[in-house]
Amino acid sequence: MLRRALSPYALVRDPDVPTAPSSPSASGVACFVQESARTNGRYVFWREVGARMGITDIPATKGALWDWKVDYEVKHVRYADTNKQVGDSTMALFVRPFPPFLRGVATKAASVFMDDTTLAAFGMPRAPLIYHLVVPALIKLKGYAGHFMLPRTEIPPYAAVEEVVDDKGNKKYLRKGFLWEPWYVDPKASPMGLFAFNRPGDKWHPGGFDPSTIGPERLMDTGVEGVQRAAEEMRAQAVTCPFFH
Repeated sequence: MLRRALSPYALVRDPDVPTAPSSPSASGVACFVQESARTNGRYVFWREVGARMGITDIPATKGALWDWKVDYEVKHVRYADTNKQVGDSTMALFVRPFPPFLRGVATKAASVFMDDTTLAAFGMPRAPLIYHLVVPALIKLKGYAGHFMLPRTEIPPYAAVEEVVDDKGNKKYLRKGFLWEPWYVDPKASPMGLFAFNRPGDKWHPGGFDPSTIGPERLMDTGVEGVQRAAEEMRAQAVTCPFFH
């Protein structure tokens, strides 16, 4: 399933250019490594994930992985209607919590973090120059401001979870707060989020969640056995990193 989760990051490749069987999956691993944080620790973690997925052609160093990723994108990444479908749906999910009149602005601001190759593959327009000047400046300002603030002494409520047991004796995790949408949030702990447009309730499953059962509503309470089988297969392929043995 993680292999399927990674596949959108590979986008649609050019069928006329030959490639190794697991290259799209390796490209997905490269995206998680390079786009999230360019650190050796991130590389070691995602390389281990790739090994557990059975991917055999991941370059041996972080720098080599970056070079391979750039070369792979030049040769294979192309626009496709399915890419646009995935990109538009994902962007709509990110901006949904904002008021309707701000969603266009939020979409353009988010697109600043996407390079030209990715924008073209998803069929998204490049944001106006003003966004490329203002958005990075705001990010830097936030970083500078952090140096003048005291360190946090506890996890913010919107990021905190607690372990609970439901009426059937199943272990679940309950979120203590939220910013956007109150999925799996304890109504007593956090009655409203950042914009106060949504409040915890039955439609948001306030009883908590089990990671093995999260998915589309139509598949509720199914697939647990598949998750457990995939987990066992990934554990069996943990061969590259001594920290996970």
